[in-house]
Amino acid sequence: MKKKIFSALLMGVFTLASMSMFVSCKDYDDDINNLDAGQQELLSRLEALEGDVNTNYTDLSGQLATAVENANKALQGSNDALAALEEVRTTASAAGTAAANAQTTAEGAQEAAEDAQKTADEALQKAEDALKAIGVDESGVSLVEKVADLENRVASLEALKETIPTLIEQAQKATNEQLKALNEQVAKYEAFFDNLFAMLTGVELYGTYNGTAADLNAMPANLNLLWGKVVDDSKFGDNEASTGATENPVTFAKGTDIKANDGVIVRVNPVNAQITGDNVAIKVINSKGEDMSKYIEVAGVEPYDELITRAGSVNSGLYKIKFQIADGFDDDAFKAATTAKVSGIDKQILFAVAINNTDTVQADRYVASTFDLTLTSEKYQNLSVLDYIVTGTNNDPMAVADIHNRWNGTDATDDAGFAPNGSGADELVWAKSTRQNPTPASVATDDNTVVTGDANAYDPSFKDARCFVNKYVPVSFGVPFTVELTDAVAAKAAYYYVVLDKDFITDSDDSEQAAWFGDYSYVGLNKVTPADEKLSITVTAKNAKSDKIGFRVFAVNLDGTLIDPDGRAFYVSVGADASVESVEANIVVWKNNAKNNSTIVALPANFKAVASALDTDVTFGKAELEEGSDPVMDDAEITYALYKDEDGKEPVTNWADAKYIGFKFNDANKFYDGGSFSFVIEDKSDEGNVDRIVNVLNVTVNKVMPTAADKKFDFKAGQLVNGVYTCYLDPDQLRSTEVAYHGYYDWTKTSTNGLKDLWNFVTGMDDENFTWTFAGAEWDSAKKQDVDYVVPSKANGVLDIAIAPKYIDNKTQHATKIVYNFQDISCTYDQTGALVSGDYPVTVKECQTVFACPLDPSVLTYSWNQKNIGTATKPNMVNVNAIKYSETTPQYLAAGEKLTQYIKAVSAVDNARFTADGVWLDGLYCSVSATLTSDGTGNEDYYKVSYSDGDFHFTQVESSLTNPTTDVASTLTIKATDTFGHTKTIAELDFTVLRR
Repeated sequence: MKKKIFSALLMGVFTLASMSMFVSCKDYDDDINNLDAGQQELLSRLEALEGDVNTNYTDLSGQLATAVENANKALQGSNDALAALEEVRTTASAAGTAAANAQTTAEGAQEAAEDAQKTADEALQKAEDALKAIGVDESGVSLVEKVADLENRVASLEALKETIPTLIEQAQKATNEQLKALNEQVAKYEAFFDNLFAMLTGVELYGTYNGTAADLNAMPANLNLLWGKVVDDSKFGDNEASTGATENPVTFAKGTDIKANDGVIVRVNPVNAQITGDNVAIKVINSKGEDMSKYIEVAGVEPYDELITRAGSVNSGLYKIKFQIADGFDDDAFKAATTAKVSGIDKQILFAVAINNTDTVQADRYVASTFDLTLTSEKYQNLSVLDYIVTGTNNDPMAVADIHNRWNGTDATDDAGFAPNGSGADELVWAKSTRQNPTPASVATDDNTVVTGDANAYDPSFKDARCFVNKYVPVSFGVPFTVELTDAVAAKAAYYYVVLDKDFITDSDDSEQAAWFGDYSYVGLNKVTPADEKLSITVTAKNAKSDKIGFRVFAVNLDGTLIDPDGRAFYVSVGADASVESVEANIVVWKNNAKNNSTIVALPANFKAVASALDTDVTFGKAELEEGSDPVMDDAEITYALYKDEDGKEPVTNWADAKYIGFKFNDANKFYDGGSFSFVIEDKSDEGNVDRIVNVLNVTVNKVMPTAADKKFDFKAGQLVNGVYTCYLDPDQLRSTEVAYHGYYDWTKTSTNGLKDLWNFVTGMDDENFTWTFAGAEWDSAKKQDVDYVVPSKANGVLDIAIAPKYIDNKTQHATKIVYNFQDISCTYDQTGALVSGDYPVTVKECQTVFACPLDPSVLTYSWNQKNIGTATKPNMVNVNAIKYSETTPQYLAAGEKLTQYIKAVSAVDNARFTADGVWLDGLYCSVSATLTSDGTGNEDYYKVSYSDGDFHFTQVESSLTNPTTDVASTLTIKATDTFGHTKTIAELDFTVLRR
């Protein structure tokens, strides 16, 4: 019913265009591949939407089942709590009785009353604890509300699942004019789908994020907020004497509050819910629900796209929420609101992050994390040292302290034309690290705080004493390199920017300045950048190759003061283009009955020889999958050992001889199944103090899983009929000695299970890697339902199964899957998001199995066998299936003969085992009974039949005076109970009561 309601709602809101609109002159015989670009784009959107709908429908259906199960558990918890409350009442009553029956002394009565009160208090606490745990999930959301929400979403997705194929069909036939209307329809459906996942159902606190550094270890997490005031009016990036103007200067106003960001990392559910936008409200609350908005405010929200290692981080849904102090921040009041006295000691109050991103179909509400957050404050202390990192085209981050600059000091000597020329290239630092008289960003120098000093009086505490012995940063023409502040600086800085180091040009001043500022071009300079962001810079002029270019970084504190009085410089070396090639390797992880971890591929033709020595043992660690998750377990590595010769065999020691490259997993079971692992190999040559990249090899290594067993396997001929295997089972009761025709088993005793060694019915199953599964063939007493029966594989030619009698019914088909397990080559994510390794199953056979008893009437049938009353030379064959009324022995039976000797058994499964005359009596059934009824009346008119000593015994009913007036056609009905407890009619044989 709910599905119909939601389908109607969906169709009412987003009505499909009538099919009549598609009558046109378009040639409908065109192949899909010839559709115009508009149709292709629309079909791609529809296919993407269809995939998202199907994936989320499966995921949310599972979540709904779990939520219903949790709600049922909560109901049981409610019952337990009520029982606990009843215990309180009982205890209270017992307390009153105990007090009344206590000793007559006041002391005795008081003691009894205190004991009773203690018991009552404990019971009451138990009840209260149980009640607190009922009705909400781990994120504080009502279970009833969660189930309702999931039901709504699942129903909506089901309606979408039914609608999208119609849209696809229409898109395939649409004209260009009709595509416009369809595009509008699809946009509505896409918006509707996104809206289904707008509302949060859970918020999980992961840690804190300061500047660019995450702390994911300690819980509770601590949010530390800096506070203070801007020291003076100034503008950063506008009037520094040495730089000139920038694109976007920033103004600081004296006395305004410092807005330092500190943040938390949260994960939201569902993982594709959005917590950015105007409709989102975020606050920090205490356990009373009181929010801290008068003290702190949200400064920004952005996705957290770095890798973290705690369990559960595999999926998306991670965000950084940045906080800062609110205007008019009062630190004393803040501390009073975030601490409480406990036994006279100040303790931190615990807070939660609460988020409201209510969608259009739900009432306003906040979803809160657990209370694992503490709030502290710290008076802002500005920085006096500017540290940053430059990452060139060799992907090697270099700290500024290790990068070449042009300090003019006593250690300076000639540097191939780049030595100081005496013009005073002194790098200045603040004389006092305490910054007692801080300089606003608008002031270039201050004699009280800046060393203008003497080039011959080197004091590393006053100067940025880096000289030419440090390395240049290697960069390439047209390839971006990055600058970023260190974590410690980014946490307390406001902005920074990068300019050309024009005031320290020393090599052929005019020509160098002309080249840097006139002939060369750049992207990313003179741009004021937030402290926690990377800045990308590119040298875009081709004629800059092989040149050295200087840059200078300026940064400002949050209080508007400069971090470094004259900035800090770094110098780059622009190199020639590297050879950039790509290779792809497929490692098939199982070959020739064993694990395989390696492969080789040919090197590209443009691969260059380099001057430096060949590294023959290079190890690469973790690589990233496209979705950004960590695809390998701890200690897993991809290694390339080995540049190899033209035969692809021997490792080489000379780059010029390298024709192949070999790749290897150190352990295949630690790499994600089917994953593609991308990384870069860089070959470098040493040009003086620059590590220059010559070859860039973009590598993709694919882990290829097996698709079929490497063992030949099948059923023996004649065992599988029309896809059904009939498995005839033996009883689990054993005879002490083997009996003719019946083998080793005792069919006359009730069995707990039916046994069979499956190994006898298949070929090629010669090791222990095969696993059989029979659907619904085992009873789970805890779940109270049938579950799959899994047969553990065994070696040495034994593969026993033991099936309970309830499943041995000779008719029910159980879906059967036979799997080959490739041992220890797999790595997948479990339900918690953790990587787990193990065997890799491949299905090699699927069929149906019927579990059968060989004594069932459908298998073993009975009929009369004639007796020879003549001679060997003149036989006279007659039936013995008649008895003359009032006699007790059927006709033609001689003394000592039994009627059962002349009942013939025929087995559909084993003619040799169950066919000898009378053999069915010799221990085939637990019990046997029979009746002799008249065909006309259906009653036992003339005889009662019993069975003992291997034969039927006839007892006359009434007296001999009831002799029938004619021979009476009758039926001898035989019932038996087999070893599995099934009582059935096994034979209905013609019989005649003869008139006396």
